[in-house]
Amino acid sequence: MWIGTRKGLSALRANRIEICTAANGLPERPVSAIAQDRQGVLWVGSEAGLFRSLDVPAAGRMLRFRPVRDLPALSTHVRVLCAGRDDSLWVGTDLNGLVRIRQGRARAFGPREGLPHNAVRALVEDRDGTLWIGTKAEGLASLKGERFTRYSTRNGLSSDAVQSLYLDSDGELWISTRDGLNRYRDGRFAVCTVRDGLFSNHVYGIVEDNDHTLWMTCSRGIFKVPRARLRDLTDGKARSVISTAYGREHGVSGAGAVGHQPVCWKSTDGRIWFATLTGLAVVDPATISTNRRAPPVHLESVRIDDRDFPPHGAVTASPGEGDLVVGFTALSFVAPEKVRFKYRLEGFDQDWRDGGTNREAHYTNLRPGRYHFRVTACNNDGVWNESGVAVSIELQPHFYQTIWFYGLCVLFIALAGAATQRVRVVRLMARERELGERVQEALADIKILRGLLPICASCKKIRDDSGYWKQMETYIHEHSEANFSHGICPDCLRRLYPDSTTGPSS
Repeated sequence: MWIGTRKGLSALRANRIEICTAANGLPERPVSAIAQDRQGVLWVGSEAGLFRSLDVPAAGRMLRFRPVRDLPALSTHVRVLCAGRDDSLWVGTDLNGLVRIRQGRARAFGPREGLPHNAVRALVEDRDGTLWIGTKAEGLASLKGERFTRYSTRNGLSSDAVQSLYLDSDGELWISTRDGLNRYRDGRFAVCTVRDGLFSNHVYGIVEDNDHTLWMTCSRGIFKVPRARLRDLTDGKARSVISTAYGREHGVSGAGAVGHQPVCWKSTDGRIWFATLTGLAVVDPATISTNRRAPPVHLESVRIDDRDFPPHGAVTASPGEGDLVVGFTALSFVAPEKVRFKYRLEGFDQDWRDGGTNREAHYTNLRPGRYHFRVTACNNDGVWNESGVAVSIELQPHFYQTIWFYGLCVLFIALAGAATQRVRVVRLMARERELGERVQEALADIKILRGLLPICASCKKIRDDSGYWKQMETYIHEHSEANFSHGICPDCLRRLYPDSTTGPSS
């Protein structure tokens, strides 16, 4: 077993650790990647660049190494290595892109060749020879022949910050990012996060055991999820997954944020090895006993609007604000701190809520009505108590929340609307009568003016009571809109018809 540490390379043989020193050609610099090609040559990537063993591993001796300086990128920080099926070695660097070494020749790939980003974080080759590349900030890329294809959040990836890649025993690709675990199948991505039961969104490494369970590392420790359950979730056949976590109580200490690849590995005997911040951890999945006892669940308290009620039978609360807190617990003598809960308030929740390890459920501003609260729990190995416990809750309404009050409000609004309309109609009718009267008065005045004020058709003078003609048309027009039938005054008659002795008369 070859182990990369902060001070170089070590070998684990027969439960003994052998350290590779500078005399073997490797500097005492942090090792971030290890790979072995089809010829048995060991390649080591470190902060000092890429190194190649001069011989193949053999019992009883430590390998000798030489640096690879074919390209400037190979002398910089190497983050990940991948041995290809065609005897190629793929080298992912920290900031200088991707390099392929084949038949003693090296070729660099960067943004000019189609690589999305120069910071490569993960590499894996699938069964048809396609190379998958995870980048630090520009998502995922595939290289088939000489062509790159990029995948990002626009294609359904949970984040463009890719941490690790894993190809399972069936050839399916799993991608861990900073925001969830992704499964790639048939050209699409499906995501699993902590909302679905995943122990952590940021997974550093993935490996599969002989029972097809995926083991993963994160900053909080090590956990496993059955691959079949993950597939059911991503296929829409299940609503959640069950993560079984391992911490200090299981002998795992300092799992921490180890971001290099590979951070976990399955050996030929089926054991799973993990790199941690404090050393090497190993687990044999075949020897792990499973806690098959489902934890019994109990309700401890029901609190409504700061008033306590017995947590059994039917609870009826007088009118209030609708604030509900339900306390519950589950009994388990094996890792009780890892008992997980899910609950549902029927009549309010559309589906089950994942409560995690919290032992209280909170609801605020609930409307008056009848509810049914149910809670179930699972033990540290994900065995659920499917029956759980339940309590019926009734929140009585305030008088202004009752149906009869709503009915009175509707009736009042209807009557108020009808009364308003009636008042408006009465006012309009009164206005219409007033306008009619004013029109009649105006017509009467006009008729009087038409009959009493004869106006000359030529000079527009009007004859007064003494028989004199005066020009009053302007005054009359300003005080009425009457149109007069005009005759001719005597003066105009003599002026217009000088030869006529009689002529027209007014």
